[in-house]
Amino acid sequence: MPYLCIDAPGNVVGGSGGLFGFRVIVDPSQPATRVRREGPGDVRLGASYFVPLSGVGLTLMGQVKLLTASQRKKLGTGKPDYMVGAELAKSFGRVTPFADLSYTISGDPESFDLRNTLSARTGVAGQIAAGLRGHISYDYAQSLSRPAPDQQQISTGINAGLTNRLSLGSYGSAGLSHGAPDLGVRLF
Repeated sequence: MPYLCIDAPGNVVGGSGGLFGFRVIVDPSQPATRVRREGPGDVRLGASYFVPLSGVGLTLMGQVKLLTASQRKKLGTGKPDYMVGAELAKSFGRVTPFADLSYTISGDPESFDLRNTLSARTGVAGQIAAGLRGHISYDYAQSLSRPAPDQQQISTGINAGLTNRLSLGSYGSAGLSHGAPDLGVRLF
């Protein structure tokens, strides 16, 4: 379950994702006075399927946003979103370049004019040591609402295999545009 801490103008609403997580939505009917809000965000439930191909990895994925964020605090829109996407990857020894593309179908809350959007990511993952993998990527996502700028960020992460069935990972991101959160951190 994500926990959101938004320190932004009151017309900024959280809660819509897609493949790369938090996307900024602007509600033009609300004042732009800076407000700090926090609480549980919307849970995203997803599934993926690895297509067995020779020489290249293709993964198809889907995701639905479950409504667990507070609409009153403007941490969510109160409507479900749906995402479909694909990732291509090809390994060259310990290094694996990858590219993702996804399409998000936004819920349709009454007070927002949201649009369906495309997101893309490209990067490289690598085997750092036995049981330890890392990645770095550039992520781009179209804005869900026209008044907000598109999101661009750099993200990185590391995953440590503790056993054959258990791993521990961390993820971080830094925004490159006004439409992206300044900082993102996740443990999984």
